[in-house]
Amino acid sequence: MRLYISKALTGVLILVSLMAVTSYATSVTITSTTYSGQQGVVYQVTGAFTASSNGFATAGAAAAASTQPCPWSNGGTCTTAIIAGHFYYGIVLTLNTVPTATTTYTVSIYWSQNGGARALMGSLTVSVPTTAVIGQTMTFNFDTAGTSINAPVSIDVTVQ
Repeated sequence: MRLYISKALTGVLILVSLMAVTSYATSVTITSTTYSGQQGVVYQVTGAFTASSNGFATAGAAAAASTQPCPWSNGGTCTTAIIAGHFYYGIVLTLNTVPTATTTYTVSIYWSQNGGARALMGSLTVSVPTTAVIGQTMTFNFDTAGTSINAPVSIDVTVQ
């Protein structure tokens, strides 16, 4: 008889413990914080690539625009004309699939500063051959046409 009560008591304790954990979990509140200068990036990228941001940098020297379309080159760079002292924005594309025929893709960057209208920062094209290899990367740099940025900034990256 004593063993029967012990099992029943154990069952009740387990039930109470589960209810306590469930009650605690349902009372947790999650809040998010948004900072006024926070940068948002939206990627609309064909499945052939994965895109990631290199962020903004200041150009130490001028750079000529790359001839279009840029040939795909592992570790290579494709760029709009860069003016010394301007900010430029960079993204890295990683190849996910090799095309069955040489294919040209367009990389476009749109941005909005301080809640303003969305504007085209720049477009570049890249020609990917059938000899490319999955996992290869290439960097694309876009001159912002200025020496200052008004926060908050939102960026749309489109690759098609």
